[in-house]
Amino acid sequence: MKLIKQLEPPKIDWAVMVRQETKHLPEGVVTEYASGSGREISTALAQMNGRHPVTGWFRNREVDMWYLMLRGELVITMEGRAPRTIRAGEWFHIPKGAWYRDEFKNAVLEIPTVPAWTLEQTEQKP
Repeated sequence: MKLIKQLEPPKIDWAVMVRQETKHLPEGVVTEYASGSGREISTALAQMNGRHPVTGWFRNREVDMWYLMLRGELVITMEGRAPRTIRAGEWFHIPKGAWYRDEFKNAVLEIPTVPAWTLEQTEQKP
């Protein structure tokens, strides 16, 4: 996995994003945007501090995710791998189906997915 030190946030035409939903989680706030029918592409802007999930592991069975760090940092641990620190200006790819957990430290990040992310695609385990 390659890290890019000077990453520009993706250019998104917010006028075509037809669905917006803000979720308040114990570890922060996530605002999700989806385009078209809501299934083609989505992106989320997250402001996070703390561990996600709060306990156990998390995964999306159907979509790849990219963490584009805009501010702060996170330590991501993918099951079976050593923890990795991602800082502002860097990105990290989470393949669909991979179990992971995050420890956010005053982080602001963009999370684009293709196809669009939905809660029904996800699961947690202890």
